[in-house]
Amino acid sequence: MTERPSPPMVRRLAHVIRRLGLASRRRVLGLVGSLTLVALLVSILSVWHGVAELLDPSVPLLFLVPVLLASAISGPVAGAVVAWAAVLLWDWYITPPLYRLDPFDDPRDGLALLAFLAVAVLVGQLNDAARRREETLRGSESRWRTLLAAAPIGTVMVDAQGRILRVGAQGRHAAVNDAYCALTGYTSEELAGMEIYGLLPPEQREAFRHEFRRMAENVRKQWEMTVITRDGERRTVLANGVTVGGPEGQPERLIFVVDITDRKRAEEALRWANADLSRANAELEQATQAKSAYLATLSHEIRTPMNGVIGLTSLLQDTSLTPQQREYVDAIQASGEALVTLINDILDLSKIEAGQLTLEQRPLDLRRLVREVVGLFAAQARERGLDLRAQIDAAVPEELVGDALRLRQVLANLVGNAIKFTNRGAVKVRVAMIAQDEGGVLLRIAVCDTGIGIAPEARARLFEPFAQADPATARRYGGTGLGLAICKQLVELMGGRIDVESAVGQGSTFWFTLRLPRQVAAAERPPAAPQIGPGSRTAEGAERGRVLVAEDNAINRLVAVGLLQSLGYAVETAEDGRQAVEAVRQGHFDLVLMDAHMPELDGFAATAAIREQERAAGRGRHTPIVALTADAQPQDVEKSLAAGMDDHLTKPVTRERLAAVLERWLPTGAASA
Repeated sequence: MTERPSPPMVRRLAHVIRRLGLASRRRVLGLVGSLTLVALLVSILSVWHGVAELLDPSVPLLFLVPVLLASAISGPVAGAVVAWAAVLLWDWYITPPLYRLDPFDDPRDGLALLAFLAVAVLVGQLNDAARRREETLRGSESRWRTLLAAAPIGTVMVDAQGRILRVGAQGRHAAVNDAYCALTGYTSEELAGMEIYGLLPPEQREAFRHEFRRMAENVRKQWEMTVITRDGERRTVLANGVTVGGPEGQPERLIFVVDITDRKRAEEALRWANADLSRANAELEQATQAKSAYLATLSHEIRTPMNGVIGLTSLLQDTSLTPQQREYVDAIQASGEALVTLINDILDLSKIEAGQLTLEQRPLDLRRLVREVVGLFAAQARERGLDLRAQIDAAVPEELVGDALRLRQVLANLVGNAIKFTNRGAVKVRVAMIAQDEGGVLLRIAVCDTGIGIAPEARARLFEPFAQADPATARRYGGTGLGLAICKQLVELMGGRIDVESAVGQGSTFWFTLRLPRQVAAAERPPAAPQIGPGSRTAEGAERGRVLVAEDNAINRLVAVGLLQSLGYAVETAEDGRQAVEAVRQGHFDLVLMDAHMPELDGFAATAAIREQERAAGRGRHTPIVALTADAQPQDVEKSLAAGMDDHLTKPVTRERLAAVLERWLPTGAASA
C-alpha cells in the first residue's frame, strides 16, 4: 500500500514552518505559549481598563515577558510574531473603538512595536548562538567519547589520586573503553573507583607514581609498564597520558595504554634468534677456518711427497728407458699430475666458498691468452686426431684488463673437458664481441666440440660440486666433478655468466660472458710504482749460475738438485736455515731456493738473516731468494714476500716451472764467475 502524497497547501505550510525555524516541537510549543500569555495579559488589562489607563504608558512593558519568552524558546522569528500580536491586541482591546481601524494612531504604539521587535531579535539571536554552541559542544563531546570508546588502544580516566573515574547513572561504570577492559580482563563496573596502581606489580608502582606526577606538569613521555590482568597474567603495555580539566575544573588524567606484549615477545624471540644466528655464524666461521687450515695442511703434506714423485719421474724420463719402462714412467707422471690437479681444485673450491679468493686486475692480452691455451692442448688434440683451433673476432681489442690466471684456468678446464669427451671431429674456441662502450667490452667465449654430448636432465646439475653427467662416463673418462663448479664460481666472481648447450651424440658448447674494461691509454696511465726485482731483465737465461738449495727433506733435495743440474746450474745444498745463512755468508750464489719449514731456523727467519747480512755489507748486493714450499694459499705467497723473499714456487715442482723462475731471476750475464 503506497502512501498518499500530502496536499499542496500542507506541503507549502510545512515549508513555511521549516523556513521560520518552527519545525521543532519545542519551538512550536514556545510560540503557542507566548501567544497565549499575550492574550491572557490583554484580557486581564481589558477588565481593569481603568487600571491600565493609570499605568499607561508603562503597561506595554508587561508584554516584554512573552516576547522574551518566545525569543528565548523559539528564536527571533517567533519573538517578532509575539511582539506584533502584542501590539495589535493591545491596540485592539485597550484603545477606544473609534480608533481601532488605525492601530498605529498613537506614536507610542509604533515605538512599542519597534522596541518589542528589537528586543525579540536580539534575545533570539543570542539564544540561538548559545544553543548552537551548546549543541556543537555536545556533538563534539559525543564524537570524542565515541572515538575513545571505539579506539583499538585502551583509554582510562583517573582523578588526581589515581582512582578510575565513575560515569553513567549512579556512577556504576568506569571511565574506560572496551579495549582497556579487554586488556585488563575486568568489566567496566569492576573498574569503577579502582586505584590504577592496583593493576601494577609492586615493584613498578613507585615509578608509575613518578610518571603520574609528571602528567600533572603536562610532560608527555611514553613509558613501559606491566599490567596484571584479572587472571594474573602479566601484560607489557606502553602508556602515555595528559592532564585535562574535569566538569568542575578539577584536574583529571587521561591515560592511553597500548598492549605491546606480543611485540615484546617477538623482539625477545628475535634477539634469541639473532643470538643463535650469531653463534651459528661464529661456529660456521670457525668451521670454515678449520676446514681451510685442514686443507692447507693436507695440501702441504700431499705436495711434499708428490714433489718427489713428479720430480724424480721427470728426471727419470730423461734417462735411457725401454719402451715399456717409458710407458710406466709416463703413467706415473700422468697420475701424479692428475693428483696435483685434484689438490688444486679442492683448494680453489675451498677458497671460493670461504670468500678468500681475490681477483687481480692487470693488463690482459686476450688473443695471446687464447692462443697459449690452445697451444697447451695442441699435442693432446693431435694424439686423439682432433682438429683444435681458435676463432677470435677481429673486433676484440688486444689491450684489456682482467685476471689472466683465472681466465686461463676457466678456458683450460673447458678445452680440456672438450678434448677428453670428444673421440673424433673438432674442438673450437670462439671469442666474439657482443657489445662495447667507453668502459670496456662484453665478450662471449665459447668452447664447441663434436663429442658425446650431455643429456638434458644432466645439464641442470652439471655446474654443482662433485656432480657429473653420468657415473658411467665418470668411470670411463675420469674426473672429480669439481672443474665446472670452479669455472662457474670463477666466472660469476668475475661478473659473468656461464652455461652449456648440448645434444646427446652431437656435441656440446660451453660458453661464458665477461665484461672486461679496456686498458688505460699509454699517455693516460699513471706512472708505475717502483718494484723490487729484475722486471726489466731479459729472460733468455743463456748463461747458467750457482744456486743454493735449502731443504730439509732428502727426497726434495734430490729432486731440486737433479732438476737444476739438468738445466745446467751448479748446485749446493743446506739442510736447515742456519746452514743456508752460513753458506750465503761464506760463498756467492746467484739464487737461493728456500724451503719455508726447516729445523733450527725456518726459511722466513733465514731470509731475514741473509737480508741483514746484505745490509751490513753495504755493497748493494741483493741475492734473489725464491720460496720453495708446499704452502699454496694466497696468504702464504704474501707471507713469503713480506719476509723478504722475491718469489714463491709451489711444490710439486716441474722442470718447466722451475726453468721459468730461474730465467726470470737469472738472465743472461747475471751468473757469477
